[in-house]
Amino acid sequence: MRYDVSRAARETRLALHGSVAFEGTEALQEAIRGELDAGAARILVDLADCPELSSMAVGLLVGFKIEASLAGRDLRLANPSDQVRRLLEIAGAAESLIE
Repeated sequence: MRYDVSRAARETRLALHGSVAFEGTEALQEAIRGELDAGAARILVDLADCPELSSMAVGLLVGFKIEASLAGRDLRLANPSDQVRRLLEIAGAAESLIE
């Protein structure tokens, strides 16, 4: 998995490329942690080019969503594949994470 970052005045967009399996989870964590530590008010994780997420990645995203919310910030997901959407629904995280 690799990612691109683009920053605007009110939003940071992380575009993921490739599947986020166990091996990609650390890179995802570092990317989101870096943006939160930099003070990003809103992080949008674009999954248009990410066909699948591991359950570990889902747990990581849920944890960062909670952390962001507690700090008065926001983290959302955009453009999930049908497979990723189903996984998020099963995990009970789709409503809070998907934009």
